[in-house]
Amino acid sequence: MHVGVKSCRELEVPLGLDGWWEGMWSRYERGLVEPTRKRIERIELKVPGSARYFCAGFWALLENRAYGWKDIDAAAQTLPSALFDGMRRAGCFGRLCSRSRIPSLLDAAVKAVVNDLNGIHGLTAILVLIREAELAQDEEQYIRALKAWAKASEAKAKHRILCTLPSTLFTAVATPLLNVSYSDSEMNASWGEFFESYVDQWHYGEKPHPKNFDGLDCISRFTEFGPLRI
Repeated sequence: MHVGVKSCRELEVPLGLDGWWEGMWSRYERGLVEPTRKRIERIELKVPGSARYFCAGFWALLENRAYGWKDIDAAAQTLPSALFDGMRRAGCFGRLCSRSRIPSLLDAAVKAVVNDLNGIHGLTAILVLIREAELAQDEEQYIRALKAWAKASEAKAKHRILCTLPSTLFTAVATPLLNVSYSDSEMNASWGEFFESYVDQWHYGEKPHPKNFDGLDCISRFTEFGPLRI
């Protein structure tokens, strides 16, 4: 960890009362409560750069549920504009950015994951584009963004902080692939043929339980849709 400790319990030394284990950090670790804005600001003064991890829009989009544009906009607002220029909606309607820019944005996001300063922003950008694709029912963007998510889940191993995130956090995002279907008949047929062969090869022909399904491995092997159509 950047503050020179190996566990949350050791945070009391560099952070003083804000690191008091019995007071709050054990609850943070279990997800029972979250730190206040003032506490985050105090910790940021002692450990510059830590606030970006608490405030990233990444955490708000992790559940597999329906999201609205307000959720996606709020998460996108946490991204530094200098890094992901243009990932903002111009008004009340429309997408975050033009579809022609999505491939380059996803590539930039995957590369950012290994960067000490921007790793969490790279993950956030990919997750924002996954959730936008779900909301807009954009099948090609969904596949492309999930493939980037799979690459990011591997790249995080090179990041000193993100490497501690559990792999289940990443695989859970791809779990909907178990039941996905596409409105485009050709795309749906292509996916259906691939998924059937994937299940046959890796799950002995039986539909896997969500806990045993590695959606990231699955999506990383899928290549049939071809390039994004503009």
